[in-house]
Amino acid sequence: MSNRTGIEWTDCTWNPIVGCSRVSPGCENCYAEALAGSSRLRLLPQYAGLTRTYKDRRVWSGEVRLNETALELPLHWKHPRRIFVNSMSDMFHERVKPEWIDTILEVMAATPHHTYQVLTKRADLMEEKLYGVTMTNPCRELGGGDYLPNLWLGVSVENQKYADERIPLLLRVPAAVRFVSIEPLLGPLTFRPKAENVGQMLQLMEMEVAHLPEMLGGIGWVIIGGESGPNYRPMKIEWLESIVDQCSTVGVPVFVKQDSGRWPGKQGRIPDRLWKRKEFPEVRR
Repeated sequence: MSNRTGIEWTDCTWNPIVGCSRVSPGCENCYAEALAGSSRLRLLPQYAGLTRTYKDRRVWSGEVRLNETALELPLHWKHPRRIFVNSMSDMFHERVKPEWIDTILEVMAATPHHTYQVLTKRADLMEEKLYGVTMTNPCRELGGGDYLPNLWLGVSVENQKYADERIPLLLRVPAAVRFVSIEPLLGPLTFRPKAENVGQMLQLMEMEVAHLPEMLGGIGWVIIGGESGPNYRPMKIEWLESIVDQCSTVGVPVFVKQDSGRWPGKQGRIPDRLWKRKEFPEVRR
C-alpha cells in the first residue's frame, strides 16, 4: 500500500489516515472504497470497520482513523520520492482531527527530500485545517502566508460544478504547487471563472483583469483521466481535448492518465496528440 502504486503520476502512496465518505458524483465508483472493502484489506486491523455492506456492495462507513503503523514510513525512505498522501482517505475530511494533520505535516517537514502530493474533494476545509490554530504545525509556524516547499496541494473535480466550487478555494491556500485532478472526467469543463470569483482571484494573484482569462492562472499542474471499472461512466474525447488545449494556451503542464472503460488499457480511444501529454510541473526549492 506504500512502496508500490499503479498511479503513473506519483512514485508511491502513503496512508497515515484511512477511511472516508462520499461527497459528490466523482465518489460513486471510488476505487479506495472498493479496495478498503475487499476481503484482502477489510480484515486487517487498520481497515476493520471502515466499510459496511450496503445492498450488494461494500461502502464507506464514515469512520476515519489515524493509521499509526504508516506514520513514520517516509522517514525510512532515503531516496527522493513523489508521494501521493492518503490515497485511501481525504486529509481534510471533516472527521480528521487537527492533531493528526499536525503529525503528518511534521513528517513532511522532516523529510524535505520527498515531494508530497495531497488531493482533496473538501476544499472548503483545506485552509482551515492547514492554518487553523491548534498545536505545533510546521505550516502555521511559517506564519500562515508561507508553505512547506515540498507540499503540493490539489483538488479533485469531476465536472464544471465542482471545478467552479473547489478551484477558487484551492487558490486561497499557499502551496509549492497547486494542482487539479480531473478524474473521473464526467462532463465538459472550462477554467473560465464564475463572475463572483473573479475579484477574489485577482486579489490572490495580484493580476489585472486582462491577464486572468482562466482559473488556470494559479494552477501549476492538471491531471486528466476517464473512469474505469465495471460501472464506468464514459468520457468524451472532446472533453479531454478541450481541457488539454486550455492548459496548452497558458502553458500549464498536463498529465493525460487514461481513457474511460472497464479496463481502459494504455491508450484506448485517446489520439497520440493527447496521449503523449505526460508532463510534470517544474519545481524550484
